[in-house]
Amino acid sequence: MLRNTISFSVAILLTLTAMSSESRAVTVDGIVSAGEYSTGFATNIAVEIGHGAMVAAPTTGEIWLSQNGTDVSIALVQPLDLVDNSYGANAVGWGSNAPSGKNHSFSDLLNSDKLQLSVLDSGGSLLASLGSLELDYLAAVGSGFQAVVVADPNGKVSAFKSSLDYNLNDPAVANGSTTVGGVTVTQDSPVVTSTTGYPTTVTTAGLGAWEFASIYEFTLSNPGFTVNDLVNGTVSLAGKDGVPPPLFHDSPNKIDKNKVFVTPDFGSPLGGGSPPAVPEPSSLVLLLIGSVGLLTYRVRRRWSPPASISAT
Repeated sequence: MLRNTISFSVAILLTLTAMSSESRAVTVDGIVSAGEYSTGFATNIAVEIGHGAMVAAPTTGEIWLSQNGTDVSIALVQPLDLVDNSYGANAVGWGSNAPSGKNHSFSDLLNSDKLQLSVLDSGGSLLASLGSLELDYLAAVGSGFQAVVVADPNGKVSAFKSSLDYNLNDPAVANGSTTVGGVTVTQDSPVVTSTTGYPTTVTTAGLGAWEFASIYEFTLSNPGFTVNDLVNGTVSLAGKDGVPPPLFHDSPNKIDKNKVFVTPDFGSPLGGGSPPAVPEPSSLVLLLIGSVGLLTYRVRRRWSPPASISAT
């Protein structure tokens, strides 16, 4: 019985260790949920000013990565003081409150903002298996609005959503409705407690889950590289047609011109935002060793002869 118990415990250990070493599948819905991604890193932001000159943005963005088999999932999150999902009468930190002085409208986000992305191999050449991607942040589709893949020459984008697509279409937010809580979301973002800057709180009923960060979330099917290739520098992210670095078009943004350059810093991991889905192998080992020890003790106690009882 003890031998069977140990064998069973070891089998559990091997199974859970394998599970803990696997990366997670991602639900591409336009937001980054806790525990969803395997790992995340800071991204350095630069914005075009004047005639092609660059200036570093005051904050950094984020890149989240996960692998599931040959699928690579990526979420690129832009900082709130660069661009956001606030617009119209309830825009946060735009106009006179922004360095660029620009206002922000729903039409500014429609068929305008986009991500142009490619990958370079170890020799600095465009990775032909992926090609050059173009993802439109929001476009008119039928009677509604969605994030749209504009260019995907090799058909590698299996799923794509933006956070504004999430806000407009997810059941947790507007759910495809044009007007929610008295706010017409194709004209104004939700009513908030502060329109001068973040943090702020949504007060519009039904729109409390509104995601203000501008997020591009997508999964690439067998793109010819892995998450480890990116993190280790075997391949690198680039912009349109392999011209580094990755390029957002944010028209307008709060800082300056429309071109935004993003360079992931894979030496700066983000902590606490996406915890492991299962315990680490070392924790599992300690847990199972303790379990086996306890079971061994109980088995031995069960089969030990009873202590002598003195006659009275």
